[in-house]
Amino acid sequence: MFTGTYERSLDGKGRLVLPPKHRAKLPVGGYLTPYAGCLALFPADVFEEMLTHMREQVRRGELERAALVGASTSAEEVELDAQGRIVLPPRLRSFALLETDVVVTGVFDHVEIWSGTAWQEASSTFTDSVVNVYADGRGV
Repeated sequence: MFTGTYERSLDGKGRLVLPPKHRAKLPVGGYLTPYAGCLALFPADVFEEMLTHMREQVRRGELERAALVGASTSAEEVELDAQGRIVLPPRLRSFALLETDVVVTGVFDHVEIWSGTAWQEASSTFTDSVVNVYADGRGV
């Protein structure tokens, strides 16, 4: 399971050093995809399971084929180098508006990579939501 929030910087080549806790769960890398205002990094098995589920939904007529094609073609397989870095391709950096300062978050079964600015805006919503869940007794 991925958890935590880490501030990081991209180097001039668009490389990101993953937090050691996350590296241990992604020993060979994974699949980097555009996500809701950020990039998501999925372990290979989780990403493949998602695509298999989507393919079944297409077959049953519950999902348009375009969604499956989009999910597959927008993803990029990434590998960790010896220093625990992944390269964020320019088109994906552009999608998530990633420049230098980024925030890496663990979200259950995947890692999210946010621009520092987008994270500041989104994180208050996330914090308010979890506080409400715990206050209502639903998180216990």
